[in-house]
Amino acid sequence: MDPDSDINMAVYAANGLLRLRIVVPQQPHLDIPLSVTPGRLPELRKVLSTCLLDMAKILQDKEVEKSSEISLDALRQLYAVGSEIGIDIFGCLYDSISQSFQAYVPGWNRDGNAPPRVYLDGTLEYPLPLEFVPLFNTADPDFNDPGEIAAIARRFPVFSTIFCRSPMSAVRKEKTIHDQASAAKTIIDNQSPPLVRLFVNEDLDGVAVEHAFFRQLGACLRGPWPDVKMSKPDFLERLSQQIWDAACPGEPAYPRPDDVQHFVCHYDTTAALSRDHTVQLGRRVQLLGGAWSVVSQYSAALRELLPNGTVRAGKGTRRPLVFLNACASSDVTPEGVMSFPGMLLEWGGDAVIGTEVAVPDMAAAEFARLFYTEFLAGKTLGEAIYEARAALMRVGNPIGAIYSAYALPGLRLKEPAI
Repeated sequence: MDPDSDINMAVYAANGLLRLRIVVPQQPHLDIPLSVTPGRLPELRKVLSTCLLDMAKILQDKEVEKSSEISLDALRQLYAVGSEIGIDIFGCLYDSISQSFQAYVPGWNRDGNAPPRVYLDGTLEYPLPLEFVPLFNTADPDFNDPGEIAAIARRFPVFSTIFCRSPMSAVRKEKTIHDQASAAKTIIDNQSPPLVRLFVNEDLDGVAVEHAFFRQLGACLRGPWPDVKMSKPDFLERLSQQIWDAACPGEPAYPRPDDVQHFVCHYDTTAALSRDHTVQLGRRVQLLGGAWSVVSQYSAALRELLPNGTVRAGKGTRRPLVFLNACASSDVTPEGVMSFPGMLLEWGGDAVIGTEVAVPDMAAAEFARLFYTEFLAGKTLGEAIYEARAALMRVGNPIGAIYSAYALPGLRLKEPAI
């Protein structure tokens, strides 16, 4: 439960079946039996991922602003698949559940200020893709009317609410039940300017753009990294140390821990086992007197990044916000507990933002710029993500739906930068 949210939801298993609990202040709780079983969730996630990949292909050119035809085409695909998933989740109750959500979340159709805050628990164990279901209106939309773009988008919680998933698994909750204050922490106790560590793969077009806006927004930068040529063992050790020990005692110029760790990289999820998914970083190397350059690539499988005898999780005084602006970085499935977000959260992370599928470079850079402009100015994490999605939708681009947040929506900086 998040006391700062307007609506708290939890997905859980009972007698081998899934149920959804909805808690709204001053309303009777709802406890809904779901038609989908835990074993069906991986298939639903694959269907959704295929849909989001198709959306990304429609939106993949470098121009962030999209025509109404392109925007409607992308939303048409999302609506068709989201409706199918809604039927899979709720069965014959789908239409009546939609009416309940309209009543329980009266602010869903508010185009502008103070969107409702929705917090969904249990999704690391049971990754129910509820934010991608058109919950707030199941009537057939008019995909031929450009004036309906915003109304169609608001049918989805991902566009009409501040939607965040729980940052903790049930196992970690059991471990931290004695420390509720830590588990419910909503303040990044930073100094100003915030300290941002930047991990990059320099063959991505958006790297230079994202590097530049961090400087413009007044963040104190560590990186970009990798910054030197190194062996594979050295790369793994240094990357692990920087991820797990945000204080990084080997850097006397930066005695305080990272406030944010931002990745602009490739993340390969094609391996059958999520423990073999790889983070791919790289640095540009000048050759022949600088006449041309190549990228020196480095990769690390998740199993190679787990804390070990040399590198221990939690050595730093606190965990930073981690933003994975990468291809398929939030690929979380019931079996995929070692996906990058799952790994970070399981070992003490409090907030992770990631992408469900590959995102076009320049759109990824623009989403990050919009998010950090709001977040570094003092908005909560949930508000900043919502505003970034809304700003892209105003130029006809629904790509913001691809970003997922595992965090308390009220997380914010103690000392804004702007």
